[in-house]
Amino acid sequence: MKRICCILMACICLFTSTTSVSALTEYVYNADGQLDYQYNYQSNTKVEYKRNDNGSLVNQIVKQNAVVPTNNRLIDGNFEQYLKSSKGWTPHHWGATAIEIQPFTQGEDKGLTIQCSEMKVNYYCGVGQSISVQPKQHYVYYASLDIQKLAGAHVQLYVDFYNKQGQWVAANVKDIHEDNGTSMMTTYRVSGVVPNDAAKATAYLLVRSNTDNGTGSIQVSSASFGYGVDPNLIYNGHLQISNEQHVAEGWIKHGGEHQNSTYNRLNDKGNYVQEIISRQISSGAAISGITQLIEVEPNKPFKVSGTFKNVELNGAYTQLYVDFLDRNGGYIGANVTPYHSVTIGESIEFVNHGVVPAQAVSARIYALIRGEQNNSSGTIQVDNLAFIYDDSTTSVNGDFNVYHMNDNTAALWSPYLWTVSKYQLQLVKTDTGGISQFMKGSGIETHGTVGIYQRLLVTPHRKYDVSTTMRVHELKNAKVQLYVDLFDKNWRHIQANIKEHNQSTGNQSIQISNSGDIPANAAYAHVYVLIRSTNNDGGGAVTVDNVQFNYK
Repeated sequence: MKRICCILMACICLFTSTTSVSALTEYVYNADGQLDYQYNYQSNTKVEYKRNDNGSLVNQIVKQNAVVPTNNRLIDGNFEQYLKSSKGWTPHHWGATAIEIQPFTQGEDKGLTIQCSEMKVNYYCGVGQSISVQPKQHYVYYASLDIQKLAGAHVQLYVDFYNKQGQWVAANVKDIHEDNGTSMMTTYRVSGVVPNDAAKATAYLLVRSNTDNGTGSIQVSSASFGYGVDPNLIYNGHLQISNEQHVAEGWIKHGGEHQNSTYNRLNDKGNYVQEIISRQISSGAAISGITQLIEVEPNKPFKVSGTFKNVELNGAYTQLYVDFLDRNGGYIGANVTPYHSVTIGESIEFVNHGVVPAQAVSARIYALIRGEQNNSSGTIQVDNLAFIYDDSTTSVNGDFNVYHMNDNTAALWSPYLWTVSKYQLQLVKTDTGGISQFMKGSGIETHGTVGIYQRLLVTPHRKYDVSTTMRVHELKNAKVQLYVDLFDKNWRHIQANIKEHNQSTGNQSIQISNSGDIPANAAYAHVYVLIRSTNNDGGGAVTVDNVQFNYK
């Protein structure tokens, strides 16, 4: 694959107010300019600097075998500072004689309009940004854009990689050859591994000509380049990136009842969730929620999931909803996960599966409140929306590869701690390049625990299998448990299904598995992996490689 053009382009080092890179160590600073953490890519060592409310350093935490930070490497990912400083996005073009790149505002969308015309074959225009990269790191490059016109041209998400001497090494390109028939921003992505000898990368958003006199026009609103293995086709599905519009970046409000709806981004101990409050909803088609349009591949098996806390529902219910659209933007099918009850203070994973229709080119993902009767109302909080291919499991992120807020536990997994004096939870890199969950505890009182768990919406009368692969490094007055609790919709406990192991395996992996039946009145399940003390002063250390909960 050829580099973006035959002219050698200058690369720009990434030095911002929040991140700097020196050789193999990355330094990340907080908004006050104080060192937040540093990460060494050779030793995989992370040093966290903990501060009190006054900003004074109170502790340093050193983590060995730490996972790679997943923050956005691009400056100005929402294009609001275009050409306002010396850093960030810059115009790039080759052979285009008529170019216009300028900011736009349209409703709640903001970004850049890129218009290119009178281009000879293979010429282009657009924007790009150069950053420092670390070799051998998995990455994902997302962009949200709307194709307004293409005549003898196509759109490209394009990444060029260069070595320390500025010589071109490799490229990764996604070509988009036609509009998808809609007039809203669509999320596209390209992923890969940074080449072994790469030190710099330039990420582009381009219109490139297929013929002489090619023309194209696009609008772009968001872009992100981050490390990690994240199969999610949704941009900002974790909702942590803000666009200062009361909804997370990459998402828009949906429904005809906006005048009676309130949208808030709530900070829950450093983790942002999307709150939707809707009043006076009429019955039937009346809805309020958020939505995002993504590109999909026909005939691909998929799993769609999201975290929902149904705070209040009065004559209304919630839906995790997917509409599939053809190349003209026409509706051709849906995948719907409804739920009609409040979750009584708990956040629950909604999960559904299906196959992308044969004629689909895009899918619209929604988190909704829908009215069942006139003057209905509801309040929900939503997080961790995902659409991924080829995953038949009911549990979510069971391989721990996706993490956003911290590197203590993976996305969609929570700590489960009870009467323990000292513990450690940390995501760690594996020898094969994956991610595992390490957990360790000491001074655990009798029956106390250190572990992780996930909360799932379950289907009554279904048979299920649950399993985990782990390495039991040490146990003292303790055992390991693979544990499933089942509850009704009012969180009354129905039954538990437990499988235990009480011997150390060192670095040897073992699998623990169990099976059962979902009771007729069950609504929720908690799936745990635990170190549980059998006596006072219990303890242990375990590395969990995966957890799966599947229907038979």
